[in-house]
Amino acid sequence: MSVILQTHSILFCLALLCLSCEPSPEIVQEIENFETAKVAKSEPYMFNLFAKDVQLGSALIDADLKYYHHYGQFIDGDLLDFYTADYPGFNFLNTQPSSIVLEYRNGVLVRKRYSFDQDIFETLNSYYLKRINYKVKDGVNVIRLNFATKKITYNRVPPFFLYEVTKDY
Repeated sequence: MSVILQTHSILFCLALLCLSCEPSPEIVQEIENFETAKVAKSEPYMFNLFAKDVQLGSALIDADLKYYHHYGQFIDGDLLDFYTADYPGFNFLNTQPSSIVLEYRNGVLVRKRYSFDQDIFETLNSYYLKRINYKVKDGVNVIRLNFATKKITYNRVPPFFLYEVTKDY
C-alpha cells in the first residue's frame, strides 16, 4: 500500500512539475483584457482560433478523449486528472502541436498546454496580433493575452509552450 502511495506521490509531483513550469522570464508583454475582449466581440472566430478539440470549461464526462491518454488522477485538495496526446493530428494556426496536456480540476477542464517543435510566433502574429494592431516589442519572450473568460500565455523560447487557462484557475 505504501509503495502505491509513494508511486502516486512521485507521479503527482512530476505532473505538477511538468505542467507548472510556466516560464517567468524577465521580459514579458501583456495584452490587456480591453483590447482582446473588443476583438473577441467583433470577430468571434479570432477568439476561438485555438484548437477546438476540447474546450476549456468542458466537463470530463462530456469530453471525447478517445485520442488522449489518461496520464493519472491525483488528489491535492482537489481531484486532478491529466490527459496527454502526442502529435494529436490537427493543426493549430497551420502548425501541428507536438503534444497537448489537458488538466481537469474536479472534473472541469481548466488548463491546456500545447507544445511545439518550433517557434510559432510569426504565425500567431500574422493570424492574430496584427489583426488587433498590437506590436510585440523586440526581445519579448512571453506574450500574455487576457480575455474575459480565459488567459493565454505563449513562451517564445524553447520549449515552445502555449497555455490556455480559465480565468478561475
